[in-house]
Amino acid sequence: MSDSLLDLEAVSAGYAGRPVLREISLSVQSGLVVVILGPNGHGKTTLLRCISGLVKSTDGVIRFDGKTLNRNSPEQIVNLGIAHVPQGDLLFPEMSVRDNLLMGAYLCANAEDRQDRLEEIYVLLPKLKERWEQMANSLSGGERRMLAIGRGLMTQGRLMLLDEPSLGLAPVMIDQIYSVINNLKAQGKTIVLVEEHPKRAFEVADFVYLLEDGRIIWQGKPEEMTGRKEMLGAYLGG
Repeated sequence: MSDSLLDLEAVSAGYAGRPVLREISLSVQSGLVVVILGPNGHGKTTLLRCISGLVKSTDGVIRFDGKTLNRNSPEQIVNLGIAHVPQGDLLFPEMSVRDNLLMGAYLCANAEDRQDRLEEIYVLLPKLKERWEQMANSLSGGERRMLAIGRGLMTQGRLMLLDEPSLGLAPVMIDQIYSVINNLKAQGKTIVLVEEHPKRAFEVADFVYLLEDGRIIWQGKPEEMTGRKEMLGAYLGG
């Protein structure tokens, strides 16, 4: 894809000498939603962690807006404009909704700018405005997921990494989460979305990569994959 914001070239990574990602090459064009699909345990989360600097690559090159990221710390990568919303939220449970959101803007020194960002999040996620004084551990699962997304958006990054935002949620909450993702897409936000199940992801995807055993085994537009029932059934249970 041309005009890419993020590029991975033959990136490999793993844990304690155990390989997980194997020569991953992909591109993410600015303003698009790119979906990474694949079964559990095949490297999707590790891929996002590698992009955000939480896992260091053992080979290959990661570039964001033309800058090489391989040696950068997670804080430096956030400062460059990449926001990572991890699987399982990882909120500060005994802090309020408002304070959790403000943690997403910790690199912003201007109090007025931080308040402006809060107001933007409250417009996008009005439920958080209703709950702004509540402790994060008192929220429902769907509300916690929205708070995690809101905290990521507080960084005002140019690229958002979303790791299975629908995981473990009731269908009504999944609808709300994907409504938010659709709104972000309409605003031109660049998103890398990891999912295990293709149905909802295809509703927002501009481009899809299918990951198996740490390798990309297929890539293309979602409409090209939906006709491949055998592939979906074999790898994704779809």
